[in-house]
Amino acid sequence: MSLNKKNKIDQYLDSLSSVFDKNSISREFWPLKPAQMTACFDDSLAVDIYKRIDLLKKQKVPLEKVAKMFDSPSMLRNFLENFASIGLKVAHNVGWFKISFKEREVFFNYLFRVLKKMSKNDIFIRDGKQIILSTTELKNISPKKFIKTDDKNSKIIKIFNLSLFGLVWAMYFDTFYYTGFSTHGPYRVSKKFGIKNGVLVISDYFNLRPVGIWSITKKVPFEKVRIYSVYENADWSINFFERTNASVDLSNRLVFFEVEIDGKIIKDLEKIEKLTQQIFEINQKQTDAVNSLSNLEKIKKASEISYYGLRGVFDHFNESWNPPKEIDEVIRKNGEDFIKKFDYDLTDYSSSKIRKLFDPRNNWY
Repeated sequence: MSLNKKNKIDQYLDSLSSVFDKNSISREFWPLKPAQMTACFDDSLAVDIYKRIDLLKKQKVPLEKVAKMFDSPSMLRNFLENFASIGLKVAHNVGWFKISFKEREVFFNYLFRVLKKMSKNDIFIRDGKQIILSTTELKNISPKKFIKTDDKNSKIIKIFNLSLFGLVWAMYFDTFYYTGFSTHGPYRVSKKFGIKNGVLVISDYFNLRPVGIWSITKKVPFEKVRIYSVYENADWSINFFERTNASVDLSNRLVFFEVEIDGKIIKDLEKIEKLTQQIFEINQKQTDAVNSLSNLEKIKKASEISYYGLRGVFDHFNESWNPPKEIDEVIRKNGEDFIKKFDYDLTDYSSSKIRKLFDPRNNWY
């Protein structure tokens, strides 16, 4: 059967099972493993979003407007995987929110349609690409504004990228990295930049000052950064989780780059170096702060991060994005038990077990 002839939920499960089968998920999670944190609130968050999406449908809010409530396609894909797939099952099985398989299927298919408004190719990244920019947006990118790489500036931009990546991980943990990072491409730009086999890859860093979660982020000197990287002869690709193909060596293939900070192009490399040092210092303090938390405090922060990432949905209804107070009690009662119970690695699961776990059309988890 053709990939595109399968129903969307089966396509979604194909992509997920493929990623786990290839062991492309990190086995070293920090500060806890995903289920050890989400088990205390995945049902609450899943139901909260389900109810609000149902209202958006009843209000006939255009899909384009709903799409803008999510910071990136990755945010929506990871909500489906981290929360909706299992959270709705938990709520149903425990008995506090009964929902039929058909209702879940309708919910998932609606969010797939929203996702399609955000991506211009396969929404599950089965082709290794994520195309977000429109043809017009791509045409408006001017090569004249890019900096041609040399040994020195190439190193500067790579280290800056590394500092930003570290900042996102320190604030949002391994599991919720998508709250502050997304990557897309490859966009074909050979003719535009006068090179052979040229591709543009864009790294977006956003939500970099979540002061409502971490007070230290008041010191982060910007809210968002976009880095444009043009590679030559690079077979760049990503998977469902936007993890790049680790087998592709990009170290000597970067030929042009551009940096935008809060929407402004920055060409001053000395300024970028100073910002890099500042971010590394914040990263260390933030990492130390997370490591000093108790396990239950880490889970509470995980709930705040997860709700914060989906605040666009709550904002539409003029509601607070903060997690319900009831979650604190769940963490207090079950946190340590869940940490012991869910100390496992999904990469050890078979493909069929992965499909069963994330399939919303059953009640198994």
